[in-house]
Amino acid sequence: QVHAAALERAWRAAAAAGRRSGEPVSLARACWAAFGRRYMAAGLCKRPYWVARFSQPLLLRELLAAVGSEQQAAALGPPLLALLVLGLALSTLGISLANMHLFVWSQTMGMNVRAGIGALLYSQALRLRPAALKEAAGPSEIMTLLSADTERIVGALSFFHFLYTAPIEIGVALLLAWRELGTAAVAGLLVMLLLSPLQTVLGQRIGRLRKSAVRHTDARVQTISEALSGIQVTTTAS
Repeated sequence: QVHAAALERAWRAAAAAGRRSGEPVSLARACWAAFGRRYMAAGLCKRPYWVARFSQPLLLRELLAAVGSEQQAAALGPPLLALLVLGLALSTLGISLANMHLFVWSQTMGMNVRAGIGALLYSQALRLRPAALKEAAGPSEIMTLLSADTERIVGALSFFHFLYTAPIEIGVALLLAWRELGTAAVAGLLVMLLLSPLQTVLGQRIGRLRKSAVRHTDARVQTISEALSGIQVTTTAS
């Protein structure tokens, strides 16, 4: 109820601003006003994740160099070797904890947004007359909005932080790989670039299949709704 009330307040404010400016009301802006700051705060978990992720190969390199060379191990000494092992263990733990908290907070915010949108759609639908509601969106479309579409919002918000941080991670990873491997690091980048068109084609294909599935879902829900309405009328008349 708290999240639904926050989204409804943001929606009313956006609607009032839209009436003054003559622009259409944006649900995305209303969701950002209600949940945006808290959602972006969850992205702060990426900072300790980066520290742990990028320090791990450096620590592992020093540890392997010490294990492979007795002179290197003697130069470092037991205390520094113990610190390397401890740092490697802590980096692994930090990666797991940062990822876990990021996913939990992102999915929690996604479910909050889903609950708020569902409550907003339900409240707006109750304010319409049956004829206007049927003309604007049938029962099948409303059920699709409340179930399938809002579920995709949860999935999108769960991975959105990885979308805008991916270029940073790729750049730092390539820099470290270039430092260690030289020109051989370019091979990984070339493979990634060559697979990009395939990923684009697959993504477009999946998008078309999902749109087709939504149409079939609307038709199925409408058929079931009409059948239930007919059963109700028959039961009442008899």
